[in-house]
Amino acid sequence: MKYSLLLILFTLWNTVTYAFEKQEFKKQIKKEYAINPKGEVALYNKYGKIEVKTSTNNKVTIDIEIIVNANSEKSAKETFDRINFDFYNDENYVKAMTMIESKVSWGWNNNNADYTINYYVNMPKTCRLDLNNKYGDSYISYLDASAKVDVKYGNFKMDGLSENLMVTLGYGNGTVESCKDLNAGVSYGKLYLKDARNIAMETKYSELEIIKGNDVAISTKYDTYTIGNIKRLSNTGKYDHFQIMNVNEIAMTTNYTDVKISNFENSGAFNMSYGELQMKNIAKDFKYISVDAKYTDVYIDVEENASYSFYGSSSYGDIRFPSSMNTSRNEDSGYSKYVDGFVGSKGSKGKITVKLSYGDLKLK
Repeated sequence: MKYSLLLILFTLWNTVTYAFEKQEFKKQIKKEYAINPKGEVALYNKYGKIEVKTSTNNKVTIDIEIIVNANSEKSAKETFDRINFDFYNDENYVKAMTMIESKVSWGWNNNNADYTINYYVNMPKTCRLDLNNKYGDSYISYLDASAKVDVKYGNFKMDGLSENLMVTLGYGNGTVESCKDLNAGVSYGKLYLKDARNIAMETKYSELEIIKGNDVAISTKYDTYTIGNIKRLSNTGKYDHFQIMNVNEIAMTTNYTDVKISNFENSGAFNMSYGELQMKNIAKDFKYISVDAKYTDVYIDVEENASYSFYGSSSYGDIRFPSSMNTSRNEDSGYSKYVDGFVGSKGSKGKITVKLSYGDLKLK
């Protein structure tokens, strides 16, 4: 009797488990449109990936794959019926948009199927691209055109483009090989940029790496920046960390931020509080460095044989300068210090001005 009861329970358990075991169901949608080689392709998807490949053909092909994992064919069909697409095309514009109806979530027959929607697209490389993807990854081949990319809760990779790029990235990682000008907003993400001309970004709680650029203008908050070779940097921010390999001109207004510059060429202006500034390998023919900081330590290392004038003051801090400096003023009242002088040739164009409160300066 006990054995029979166990057998019945085991059989019942297997039956229930099988009934709730999900199966995979697929549906394919294929579209093909002719388009002007200078037209625009718009792709709006969610809950799946978008793969964009480019060619020299003047047509757009869109293959959509819907994958549903459900307990039954009926449940899968209910999910397929909720997923629709808005297609539009004319000679200059092609659009594909995913639309998902809300799920009824009451009753014993609640459909617990999960699904993925994948776009596989081939388009002319000379067409503009407008891509929006949420909860999925995106890949884009090289474009001879401009692009707009909006990715949330997913990653994207671009092989590069010859024109301008607009990026909105949230809760994901992005990689851009190259573009002309970049305008980006990044939050809670990571962005890698290999090469661009002009860069304008607003970022927060993110990690950014820029290998090469010309003009970089950024508004930052709680970010980490690793920057290679750029000509100009303009930054307003707070609670950041900057590691810069080489910069020609820089202007920063920032709080609670550490800045490390490995090679500095021409001019810099810093307004800082509660941070640290390190500048190494300052070119001997630099133009000026101006620092106005509170609760910030400053380290400045100028190349040998450089000539420059120096004006420094510190309240509740120390000023250390090279023994080779010719000083016209060197006052220490105990809590305030003032040092004026020059290194090398008097009257040279190079100039360093540092004003500190509650911070130390080491000039080397």
